[in-house]
Amino acid sequence: MSIDYWGKFSPIQLLRLARYSNSGPRSFCVIILRWRKSLHTLPTGIYMQKLVSLISMLAALILCTLPLTGLAETLKGEASYYADNLQGNKTASGEPYDKSAMTAAHRTLELGTMVKVTYLKTGKSVEVKINDRGPHAKDRVIDLSGAAAEQLGLKDDGHGEVEIEVSR
Repeated sequence: MSIDYWGKFSPIQLLRLARYSNSGPRSFCVIILRWRKSLHTLPTGIYMQKLVSLISMLAALILCTLPLTGLAETLKGEASYYADNLQGNKTASGEPYDKSAMTAAHRTLELGTMVKVTYLKTGKSVEVKINDRGPHAKDRVIDLSGAAAEQLGLKDDGHGEVEIEVSR
């Protein structure tokens, strides 16, 4: 594509292009570099306007990708726990399930993510590592290991309403 082609895009259109590209941040950098080269063919007033837009877009992109310490995402829903007879079965992360470990299964959170789970009935909290995919029951948001459920007081109830805090 010619250099003039990239100059026709606004910063928002570039973000959309990068968002739907399959190559991730690398392709985004290529798009930005091509766009920057195309600015030299524009009149000075438009050049400055696009340059300011590019700088503000990059600042927003950097702020969005930095780890947000102290900020968390909170989810609420029904939790259950793994049956004891699953001890030793392979999890999605490849580790064997250990009912005495502080682990959990979640459908979408990245494997290895640490989350704080609070059982709303008792107010007790535990920190667990997501190492499996599940739960398979549609009305549940997380499956806890036996040890985590025991510490929360959830094991006797079988399932209950929890709040999940994902630290970023």
